[in-house]
Amino acid sequence: PREVPPDLEREASTAAHAVCDRVDALLAAQPLEALIDTQLRMHPTHLIAKEDFATASLLALGLERDITGWPVAYFDRRNRKSLDLWESVRTDPRCRTIQVFATLGATDYNTARSAARLAAQRGVENVALGFAGLNKDPWTCKSYLAGHRRALPSSAPRRYVRITAILLGIRDGYREAGCPLKAFHALGMGARDQFPLLATIFDHTTALTADATSPVHDAVSDLVLYHAQDPGERVEAWEAAGLALRGDESAIRSPFCHHFIRQHGHDTAAARAWWESAGSPAVNRELVAPESPLAAHLPLFAVGRGGVTAEQEKTRIGHNHWVTDKAAEALDHPERRGLGRKMIEDLVEKRDHFSVREGLRASIEILGTIGA
Repeated sequence: PREVPPDLEREASTAAHAVCDRVDALLAAQPLEALIDTQLRMHPTHLIAKEDFATASLLALGLERDITGWPVAYFDRRNRKSLDLWESVRTDPRCRTIQVFATLGATDYNTARSAARLAAQRGVENVALGFAGLNKDPWTCKSYLAGHRRALPSSAPRRYVRITAILLGIRDGYREAGCPLKAFHALGMGARDQFPLLATIFDHTTALTADATSPVHDAVSDLVLYHAQDPGERVEAWEAAGLALRGDESAIRSPFCHHFIRQHGHDTAAARAWWESAGSPAVNRELVAPESPLAAHLPLFAVGRGGVTAEQEKTRIGHNHWVTDKAAEALDHPERRGLGRKMIEDLVEKRDHFSVREGLRASIEILGTIGA
């Protein structure tokens, strides 16, 4: 922050204010009654109240506090808007039997802690926070804000640093306010390697839930199956086919894959015989095209354009959700905080992926500094 020229800070702050003005206009244009009507058509038991999305927009645009110079009070102002909207939904007679969540916005430990205190003072017991935007952050960092700026031992993916600090800020804000946080919902947290952070940071009295569209996106756009035996790993459909040819079908052990196999067949022996007769070629996307001999023997792994492999898409979507559910269920334990910490340490040791390994290593550092 000390390196940002004053004229750049003024320009960034002006842009940030303009973004907030635009968000306010969009919020005002969407009648709350109509939104509640739409949500209630699903007959929900839990409901995310309409929220101010200015903070998420600022992060998506790269208008960081380091550049704008914005104090915590500016973010408090935005969160008060969300809390007012939450109050309107919570007091709506139609929502009296529904568990209504207030969605808070934060960029670091300090803004999260202040947001949590504000929410606790208003009597909010169910909090949601968005993670999809936080997880899209491609940058690394060497420090983080928690009271004052604290240095990290080495550069780390900022998304892990920020998520850890924000979760700790939410927890600490509620603790300081002396108000119980009954439920926390992680909106868009599809990174299964981050689930142990939730379990480690929040007290066992807080019910934890998460949702994400990533299992759908990964299945349809990236043609990915989540590994059933190693929930943090992803394998593309043709990679899973290559594993199956070598006798390893652990990636596809889900009810969805088993159902597909019962319906459409799965002849590993015939597939291996064809593959070896063809000279054991590298298994790539072309080799599992719908019309290929390999796809004929192992149709589960066929990938094609349009609706040619619609059944495979639906199977991958169901499979990915099932694997994600299992990863979450593994942390639903009376001693989840200790279990979550052990899982984080194991992931640091076992993960080859740089961002996961170094991100969680930074998370451990932050947990040790702020205290979990």
